[in-house]
Amino acid sequence: MDKEEVVYKIPEQEMKFVREAAHAGYKAERRFTYEDYRTWPDDERWELIDGIPFRMDAPSEYHQQISGNLFFALRGYLTGKTCKAYHAPFDVRLYIDGIKDTVVQPDILVICDLDIIDRRGAKGAPDLVIEILSPSNAEKDQVLKLAKYEKHGVKEVWMIDPIRKIVFVYILNQFGRYGKPIIYQNSNDTVKATVLTDFKISFEHIFARENIPNNELFKSGVEQERKRAEAEKMTVARNALKEGISAEIVSQITGIDLSVISKLE
Repeated sequence: MDKEEVVYKIPEQEMKFVREAAHAGYKAERRFTYEDYRTWPDDERWELIDGIPFRMDAPSEYHQQISGNLFFALRGYLTGKTCKAYHAPFDVRLYIDGIKDTVVQPDILVICDLDIIDRRGAKGAPDLVIEILSPSNAEKDQVLKLAKYEKHGVKEVWMIDPIRKIVFVYILNQFGRYGKPIIYQNSNDTVKATVLTDFKISFEHIFARENIPNNELFKSGVEQERKRAEAEKMTVARNALKEGISAEIVSQITGIDLSVISKLE
């Protein structure tokens, strides 16, 4: 969360009230705004829904494992495409009629309209949101946040239950509603994203507990990253040669073998 413009920190007594309001939920008399939210401590994670603050617990190890499995798969798939994947903490501001009272942090999100991205996160609806449920956030995610995603036109939402090993996929219909979710709960299922052409991930990979370096998602992701890095270095080399920099210097700068550089001249 970008707070570089904030020149003061919220007084401790006010922060105490924020925490009490979070516990009180909808019983809290005061509603907070995005401007309030931006002053809250950097070492605490919060979401703001209709002006109500919700403090977010640190994710469990298995939560992080599932998140990594999904994010790596999405990032590899989106290499070279216009859409981008992000993971929490990443602020998504959902406003209606200019009322700045809702900021959420999905576990994973994909955005195809890059114009909604700025240095504070995103202002507007992502195309795909993935939430990984835990006992402390399940009700909030499945009720409050899902309603917000529907209202703001998030095209697809995945709700992942690590305990029961179930994936609920909500797809926005022509009437702007989610309706009944598609449910995946069999080990041989393949979960597919309707908003991303051809993206799919096996049920087994989503819930894989083994170390990421040992599974195919990691290997695929590493290969995609390697190819992208190589392509970027080649582009830098070509541009440097066009500027008249010698092949020897370009080789030193980029780490590309001189024999390869010479073929670019």
